[in-house]
Amino acid sequence: MTLFRAAWKALSRIARPFRGRVLVSILIGLVRIAASMTFVWVSKVLVDIATGTSEGALWTYVWIMAGTMVLQLASGIAAPYWERLTSTICQNSLRYKYFGHVLRSSWNGIESFHSGDSLNRIFEDVRVVTDLICVRIPNIVLTASQFLAAGIFLCSLAPGLLSIILTVTVVALVASKVFFRRMRVLTEKIRKTDSRIQQHMQENLQNRVLALTLFGTDRVLSRMDDLQDDLMDDTVKRLNVNAFSRALMSAGFMLGYFCAFLWSILGIRSGAVTYGMMTAFLQLVGQVQRPIADLGRQVPAFIKALTSVERLLELEDLQIERSGRDFFG
Repeated sequence: MTLFRAAWKALSRIARPFRGRVLVSILIGLVRIAASMTFVWVSKVLVDIATGTSEGALWTYVWIMAGTMVLQLASGIAAPYWERLTSTICQNSLRYKYFGHVLRSSWNGIESFHSGDSLNRIFEDVRVVTDLICVRIPNIVLTASQFLAAGIFLCSLAPGLLSIILTVTVVALVASKVFFRRMRVLTEKIRKTDSRIQQHMQENLQNRVLALTLFGTDRVLSRMDDLQDDLMDDTVKRLNVNAFSRALMSAGFMLGYFCAFLWSILGIRSGAVTYGMMTAFLQLVGQVQRPIADLGRQVPAFIKALTSVERLLELEDLQIERSGRDFFG
């Protein structure tokens, strides 16, 4: 828990220069969510008008629907464009800082980290942390916002249905949560093995003649094969844990959709539900379930990124030469 707090604090500091851009990403996403909720509401109204359940100016709502579709299209184009631009700026900035920090670190004849390991951290771990800052965190905020908006809308139409969906979802999440800690352990092992592979390759390529003379090609390749076998074993274990966790969640979401469909059919039969309400139910259930599914996918990525933050913190701990300038001071 202490390591988690330290990693989160460090992440907050690393992300500070990019907060403005991240907030713009979140704002674009909120506009998209608002347009999506408006589309669901207009769909319900139009279906009820068309079936004679309610009265209203049909073409007025048609134009409102067209406007929300244009807004969804515009925000859907703007969101990935701004996200990729922000990610590129963030990644370049962080790589420059950590490369400069390692370059200016003190050297007493023995490196604190092998050059291959340092490069792996500067490239791969910076990429993962950039993804967390510019993609994962905004997505978590927007996913929670969409879940809240869709939940409130669905509650206004059918509180009982929302209770059923939430119950099913919570059970699915609790069932899959037990695998998250195992995921973190495996991720850390994979990252360390990946660094060892890169270190092995770099050492033997830089000292090719000496390595082949002392050990021979077969021994060098055999060591490489052993390291990759370790990486494959841990990767398969992580894939199995992730697959089983997702299977539990997917089963819960399918059950939630089935409950919504059955609720709508029985409601239409009894006269308590209109066709417009059924249209809204089926759309809103997806917008309640999808954010929860997205949050479930974000958790493993979040765990992986915190491991990368811890690895970057180790680079920050390198002492700087007196004549050098520390980027993190």
